[in-house]
Amino acid sequence: MFVFRKILKLYQKKGDNYNIQGESEPTGIEGSSSLATHMRLERNSGLIKKIKTQAILENKMLNCEVCGFSFWGTYGQMGEGFIEAHHINPLSERKEKKVTSRKDIALVCSNCHRMLHKGNPVFTLDELREAMKLTKGDC
Repeated sequence: MFVFRKILKLYQKKGDNYNIQGESEPTGIEGSSSLATHMRLERNSGLIKKIKTQAILENKMLNCEVCGFSFWGTYGQMGEGFIEAHHINPLSERKEKKVTSRKDIALVCSNCHRMLHKGNPVFTLDELREAMKLTKGDC
C-alpha cells in the first residue's frame, strides 16, 4: 500500500502548511485530496429515522435529552425534526454486532453530542448534565 501511495504521490509528510506570525491572521492550505482506506462501523440509518419519527409523535419539540434545547423551538420550521442520535454504548466499544433499540439511543443537540464524545471514554448523559450544572454560573 505504501508503494502505491508513493507512486500516486499521496504520501506527504504532515508539515507546517500553516502560517501564524505574531498578530496576523492564521492561514493554512486546505482542500487537497487523499485516498484513504479504513474500517468503519455501519450504522442503521433506517432505525434512527424510526426512532426520531416516534420521538416527534411523542414531543414535536424534539428536545435534547441532555440540555433540553429544541431546534424546532429555536429555528422554527427549518429546525423541525432535527436532532442528533447518540449511541449510549458507542459502536466503537462493541466487540461484535448486536441489536440496537430505542433505549440504546439518546437524542441530543449537536453541541451536547460533540461534548459527549469529548470524554475518553465517552461521557454519560448524566456526567454531561452534571458538568453543565457546575459551570452554569461561569457564563
